[in-house]
Amino acid sequence: MNSKKTILKYKISVELNSDLPSLLNSKYIYYMNFNGKYELQTSPSLIWETMLDPAFIIRLTPEVSTIREVEKDVYNVSTHIKVGPFKRRFEGRIQLERIEIEKQFSLNLTQQSPVGSVKGLCLVTLNPLYPETLLEYEGSLAMEGLIRKIGLPIIEKMIHPVIHNFLKNFDLKMAQS
Repeated sequence: MNSKKTILKYKISVELNSDLPSLLNSKYIYYMNFNGKYELQTSPSLIWETMLDPAFIIRLTPEVSTIREVEKDVYNVSTHIKVGPFKRRFEGRIQLERIEIEKQFSLNLTQQSPVGSVKGLCLVTLNPLYPETLLEYEGSLAMEGLIRKIGLPIIEKMIHPVIHNFLKNFDLKMAQS
């Protein structure tokens, strides 16, 4: 039996990322990059079907309260996130882009709350290993407002367990199907 490993790497930066000029602008000067890999014990086709199912995502992600498709590949999303002393509701959108069925997609995220805004971009790639699949992701988050000032160090610590728990729970649910 293969042992599952989650390898997460992240970097905090205060300089503009030349790869994401449309994501960042003058008010989004604080951002973090993150990437990692996770070996899932199922095929890319089954992962593809399930990972893009809003009901499945809500069951695996306690922070997400609603996902509603508003047009093809565009979803309104409501989340409840605790960042330091703040527990706030964030409202926004996720748009799926760069879609190559059963191979890759990117998530373009915008979320707003009274404590600030977050924009994110994450590329997810599925690499078949048969019968497993290596899921790789690479992304960036940009913040503005109060969340930018106090949230970056907290989000830096939070991103590891959130991604790890999501992928671990995803893998467990897939094994039960």
